[in-house]
Amino acid sequence: MLKDVVARLAFATREVEGECLDLSWGGVQGAEFVRLQIIMEARRNMFRSFVRLVVSVCWLSCLCLSHSVTFAEDVVKPEKSFSVVLLPDTQNYSEKYPDTYIAQALWIRKQAKKDNIKFAIHLGDIVQTSTKQPEWENADRAMRLLDGVVPYSVAPGNHDMVVKSRDSSLYNQYYSPERFAGRKWYGGHMGDKNDNNYCFFEASGMKFMILNLEFAPRDETLEWAAGITQRYADHRVIVATHCYMRPKARDTGCATSYNVAGNSGEQMWQKFIRKQPNIFLVVSGHVLGVGLQTSINDAGGKVLEMLTDYQGLPNGGDGWLRCLRFVPSENKIHVRTYSPLLDKENMAEKETFSLDYQMTTAE
Repeated sequence: MLKDVVARLAFATREVEGECLDLSWGGVQGAEFVRLQIIMEARRNMFRSFVRLVVSVCWLSCLCLSHSVTFAEDVVKPEKSFSVVLLPDTQNYSEKYPDTYIAQALWIRKQAKKDNIKFAIHLGDIVQTSTKQPEWENADRAMRLLDGVVPYSVAPGNHDMVVKSRDSSLYNQYYSPERFAGRKWYGGHMGDKNDNNYCFFEASGMKFMILNLEFAPRDETLEWAAGITQRYADHRVIVATHCYMRPKARDTGCATSYNVAGNSGEQMWQKFIRKQPNIFLVVSGHVLGVGLQTSINDAGGKVLEMLTDYQGLPNGGDGWLRCLRFVPSENKIHVRTYSPLLDKENMAEKETFSLDYQMTTAE
């Protein structure tokens, strides 16, 4: 269309300019010739301005049409895959190996578009000693590298608070609700602290919520979490809490081991998780090693329960993290364990594997 309009306008321009040329051969001379020449020049300039305006409008129209078509295709066409990254127990990095923490954050930034990373979830124990501010500063430098690039969430582990008093002052100094205020993916928090919070992301037409819970969550915390989960019943929910799984089963001593009021992984399952039909994944750290099990909730749905923690490996954990790649067309989650520090994947069966997860309906 634009090409045809330009051709017609070019022809008209030649016709107008032809009239000016005819004046010099038509016997018009002297002052009359000058007067007519001025008139025709003005007419030609006006016409050229009009031509430029028409071409510009046509060009912009074509661009807008092209953009609207592309946008419509983006809305309709589902993403082939998207990823969620798990950051387990960074306490040793904050204390002794801050460059490793930086390397993890930089890798997430680098892979954000390539892997279509929608969210990064910290599994708690951000620092080694909750009262040492330099450790929090090291962690903050790393996590801020994700600001404006990849949404992320945090939840306090036992090392991020004075457990017996549940004093999470420095955690809330660095990861207060105000830090996340204005982020469209940040949903909210319990009370006036950010120990318990929830966040959102969308992918392939699906709505997800990450529900982050304090170490050994108290009964009132589980009641609050149930209310949030039910409020967003149309969201697929990932629960992240520091202590939940052990390598072979749910933890039974999160609270009793520290002599505080709270719930273990098993108690969380019985009181809260099994009763919420939209929770499909629970992720945790705390205990060195990896673990995985699939349980059935009260509605008959599958709940994946995953432990990820490398803090006991050399160099405070060697920078290992996990990437969960969701592939809707396959109804699969492909789990990859990778170290930005070593630039290496762990191909062991318990570290690199695939999980069934229903995302599309059978046609």
